[in-house]
Amino acid sequence: MILLLASTVLSLIILPLLALYWLTRRSSCRLLWGLKAAAVGSYVGATFYLGGWHMLSYYGRYALLVLFVGTAVYGGWRMRRRIFWARPEGWDWTGPVLASLLLLLGATGLWAVYQSQRIPDDPVNVTFPLRDGAFYVASGGSQSLMNPHMKVQAPELHEWRGQLWGLDVVELHPSGNRASGLYPTTLDRYAIFGTPVYAPCDGTVEATEETLPDLTPPARDTARKAGNYVLLRCAPDAYVLLAHLKHQSVQVEPGDSVSVSTRLGQIGNSGNSWEPHLHLSAQRSVGGTTILDAEPRPLTFDGRFPVRNDVMQERAAGPHSPEGTIGAQAQVEAVRRTVVDPGSDRSSPEERLRTTLDSLRTADGFPGATAAVVSSDGPFRAIATGLADREDSTKMTPDTRMLSGSTGKSFVAAVVMALVQDGRLDLGAPIVRWLGDRPWFDRLPNGDTITLRMLLRHQSGLIDHIRSETFQRAVRKRMQTRGPDATFDPEELVRFVLGIEPLFPAGEGYHYSDTNYILAGLIIEEVTGRDYYDVLRDRLLDPMRLTRTAAANQRALPNLAAGYIEEDDPFGIPPKVTTDGVLVYNPATEWTGGGLVTNSQDLARWAKGLYEGEALPGDYRDALLDAVPKDSTQQARYGPEVRYGLGVTIRSTALGTAYGHRGWTPGYRSIFEYYPGHELTVALQINASGPYSMTDYAVHVGRAALASPDL
Repeated sequence: MILLLASTVLSLIILPLLALYWLTRRSSCRLLWGLKAAAVGSYVGATFYLGGWHMLSYYGRYALLVLFVGTAVYGGWRMRRRIFWARPEGWDWTGPVLASLLLLLGATGLWAVYQSQRIPDDPVNVTFPLRDGAFYVASGGSQSLMNPHMKVQAPELHEWRGQLWGLDVVELHPSGNRASGLYPTTLDRYAIFGTPVYAPCDGTVEATEETLPDLTPPARDTARKAGNYVLLRCAPDAYVLLAHLKHQSVQVEPGDSVSVSTRLGQIGNSGNSWEPHLHLSAQRSVGGTTILDAEPRPLTFDGRFPVRNDVMQERAAGPHSPEGTIGAQAQVEAVRRTVVDPGSDRSSPEERLRTTLDSLRTADGFPGATAAVVSSDGPFRAIATGLADREDSTKMTPDTRMLSGSTGKSFVAAVVMALVQDGRLDLGAPIVRWLGDRPWFDRLPNGDTITLRMLLRHQSGLIDHIRSETFQRAVRKRMQTRGPDATFDPEELVRFVLGIEPLFPAGEGYHYSDTNYILAGLIIEEVTGRDYYDVLRDRLLDPMRLTRTAAANQRALPNLAAGYIEEDDPFGIPPKVTTDGVLVYNPATEWTGGGLVTNSQDLARWAKGLYEGEALPGDYRDALLDAVPKDSTQQARYGPEVRYGLGVTIRSTALGTAYGHRGWTPGYRSIFEYYPGHELTVALQINASGPYSMTDYAVHVGRAALASPDL
């Protein structure tokens, strides 16, 4: 580490400053001084292009150019009265010789820079796999001075030749450096650590690794060079490797189909890596002895061949489909990447939020979206993008409503908490107290040992009736025989799990199940003697003035966006879930598994009130946030620290800890998250159920909000 720091300071600061100082010294004649100026200029130019400026600051290279221009002007002014030519004698030849050698050195570097930008034959053209940031190319190009990966041409490194034209990428802070400090040993001080990685093409997952640890800089694992990785098959002879990923962050498995909207994992520091970064390379086949033991191919991104010191940043572009780009989809518009200065956006808060939401739609192609953000002291902001109905070109507005799916579980849990405060419910009591006289209760798995708290935290051991093939077949059959108004009442839903072996003893695991919240809804109605939706309205919706939120218990719901199913649907519902503004299925079956129609504005108000302690009297948040770890699948997707409380997911994000909930229902996706470290709430809805990463979208919107001066 000391050697690396010393070489960085020497090459980027000390030697350039010595060269500039030399340029200020007078020469015997103007011609020799001109030779010296050319030599120093070529050396500065080579340093500008070849230097690892991310170690100090990307802007330092421009400071060096300014210093050179100023020094050259000053030196030239001092030489203005010297004769044009005087033959050197004796030791006077030292200056010209040094200048010639320095000129040769600088010219060699500049020639390498020029050659490095030439695109090798037969490139694999993909989209850039990172979003929402300024990403610096630390190694890249087709010359070894710009790209150290080219050393694999040596015979002893033949088994790693697949990375010949590989790319190493780090993320820059607005200050232009890649980390807080010159060479920190704490991983989260690196801007890129934990950054999501998306598939750069439409294709198939060929191989993955996610079990290797993230190493503390400067430790490296030279035996397993790629570390944690995903290898994608983008075409029959085009395989793209994304390496040095975070431990247990990989979200795909071999054989999975992916598109450019698919999240693959997060950037870490595994394998042969000095510090957190993303490695990208392409090859013609799956590796042999090693994952990189295959013939290499160059990579281009939307036709661009990045080299060292390029900075890639997304900018929203109009619809286009670059010819020859693997993964250009008919319904997914590409995103243009350009070289920009990080932190250069000076737009208004509303413009930043709108640009962010527009960019997400442009990149991933969903029909439309609404978003709302609010902080404890700042103004409430609501925005929209795209279309509420593709076929009739109805624009999405901030007031447009959508089905909100499982976000409704947070309301169920809050109603339970209100009844606990009343003394009518006890979280630690077994549910047999309230449901034991039901004729089906004896067949409920773990029925005698499940407590109310276990239901709300998904610790009952019950399967999820939604994912049961028996339930899915029953839905299809009932819709065929009874039409679109067909529903299942709550006790019918419970019967789909009766007599089925529990997944684990009650309280000894975690498994997300809508059935848990259906049972909680039955308990609410049992102790109140009232319809759940009436209790919800009286206890929460009316007091918090959530006027846009209502029961989703009928097909005709005012101001509802058309929804679109963009994934495999097990229920036999048409791809467009509305006709003339009316749903083609009855959402009432969802009930307390979700069961609401709302919009982003109400969801943001709800999350803010809930997590800031204003939804109910007294201090209920300790009980609400008393959480258990989610299962291994969820931990692999959202990190090992992800937990579930009473109707709330607690996870770590780029904005710190987040409390919130996601929601899915055929045709719609929703999310709200509260970031206590910033006292910021974000809510987002899109009118499509497809492979969209709502958690990532929420963080993007949150980042845009926090960049606003009054947030």
